[in-house]
Amino acid sequence: MLEAPDGGLINPPSPKVLPVGYAFAAGVPTDIDSSCPQATTTTTLPGVTTTTVATTTTSTTIPANQNLHLTRAKLRPQSSPGSANGMISLQGDFATPPAFTVPPSFSVRVRDSGTLDRAHTFNSCTTSRGRIRCQDRAADGTFKASFKPSRGTTGLRFKIRFQQQAIDGPFVAPLTLFLAHNTAVLRSDTIGACRPAGTGVSCREP
Repeated sequence: MLEAPDGGLINPPSPKVLPVGYAFAAGVPTDIDSSCPQATTTTTLPGVTTTTVATTTTSTTIPANQNLHLTRAKLRPQSSPGSANGMISLQGDFATPPAFTVPPSFSVRVRDSGTLDRAHTFNSCTTSRGRIRCQDRAADGTFKASFKPSRGTTGLRFKIRFQQQAIDGPFVAPLTLFLAHNTAVLRSDTIGACRPAGTGVSCREP
């Protein structure tokens, strides 16, 4: 906490001190009593409700999922080592605000409870009539994403596909999606209602 007007630091209250030869009256505590106010620190993250904790320790509220809903997911492993023909498909929606815009670029990360951990940052997107379409080609695959307004709400529906992926099963539920965008917004959600689908898995929110 900073003290106005010079901006110096306010230190915590010190214990009570008496000159040599003096003593406290009976019943007077020698430590810091409850009449001394405690420092209050408030930390705000973009799009997150501010939480204030009346202690001498700084407290920060971390956003939960920022209203991201992962409703469907499909994972298919590559057919043989090195074939790089695996696939990840994701669908869902999220509420706005916080706003989702391009540019800047945004990142998508997918993890299961086993060894799957794939991520990509989308840089090539176009916008038309409120819809966003993105497609990137890279050494580790082809990546597509589309976003369009949800009916009757201020949010967006999305479809994301990672193609030509060198991924191997078995895949282990639950699956978690992370969507980072607009510099400081991180959304996430987990889906656990999964069943085997060929050599991969298919997940669908009940």
